[in-house]
Amino acid sequence: MESAIKIALWSARDAAFNLDFIPEDKMDWKPAPNAKSALEIANEIASSFQGGISWLETKTWNMEYIPATTRDEVKAAILKNAEEYAQKLREFPQAQLGDIYESPMGPMTNQFVVSLALIDVTHHHGQIKYIQTLLGDAEDHFVSAEL
Repeated sequence: MESAIKIALWSARDAAFNLDFIPEDKMDWKPAPNAKSALEIANEIASSFQGGISWLETKTWNMEYIPATTRDEVKAAILKNAEEYAQKLREFPQAQLGDIYESPMGPMTNQFVVSLALIDVTHHHGQIKYIQTLLGDAEDHFVSAEL
């Protein structure tokens, strides 16, 4: 569980950090009409953590999230939700990780369910980095691995 907590916190910090390399006036830019902007993707990161928090608290997915409208707001939401998600992971009874959760997608272990937010954040993190490259930033930007 400690590894999942570290991944959650680092990925949130790195995603928020990488948003600083997208110009403010390009946060709503989309590479194609049906694509998502960096701001929309960042809001999905914050929402994924919120969904994970909801599941850890109630074993239900509450995806009610009010999207942020600026870079600073969405960065704050990502970091706040990641911290809360990490705390809920610390509190989750490890003895229940092997229990089966009957999800709408079929049965899965609680261990897999609590990792869904991490999987989603990793996916969206890469999307933000890709938008950076489309906007001409070819450097890799990584925040310190220290937590």
